[in-house]
Amino acid sequence: MRCLWAVIAVFFSQAVWARTPVEQDDSPSTEESSPYVPRLLGSNPGKGFAVAPATRVTGFGGQPGVTVGGRLGWLFHHRLLVGVEGHVLASPTVWHADDQQVLSMSYGGFFAEGILGAGRPVQGLIHGFWGFGEVHYRSSLDLAEISEVSAVMVAELQASLVWAPTSWMRIQAGPGFRVATGGELKGLSGTDFWAPYGELSVALGLF
Repeated sequence: MRCLWAVIAVFFSQAVWARTPVEQDDSPSTEESSPYVPRLLGSNPGKGFAVAPATRVTGFGGQPGVTVGGRLGWLFHHRLLVGVEGHVLASPTVWHADDQQVLSMSYGGFFAEGILGAGRPVQGLIHGFWGFGEVHYRSSLDLAEISEVSAVMVAELQASLVWAPTSWMRIQAGPGFRVATGGELKGLSGTDFWAPYGELSVALGLF
């Protein structure tokens, strides 16, 4: 009889154990909820747009010049900015005084920027650009009169120091160098369009 009660007790305990639900971890998996971020770009998956008007002091064929332009791009992971960029030669540069020919230049293309020290008040910036444009002579007396036109391909590399006074503003300044091919004009060709430059820009956006 004692053996019978012992068998019933063992059977009953096994049944109760089978009915008891196993506790499950309902907490979300960090591996599934966290988006993938390339290791090179850090751990913050944020993104946003940015626009940056820019002014440059540079030169063409040994003569000084000033360009105005800017860039518009999309920021990934607070570290990588890619987009489009363009510049126009704004300073009147007379090359042939006898007939008052003035050099004009405009170019645009694509750029990529890497931000060093994102999230800090002072940051670093590496900027690369590649694009196409046009150079030509026009008469200073009649702006519509163009005597020579030539296509040009431009590549630039720049390093800047960045101050971030707010979360949506960046004040950037630094040196760069422009390399160009093409641009065959009277008195200007080849490396005459190569030159260093200094840029000052103010970038606004969702950094």
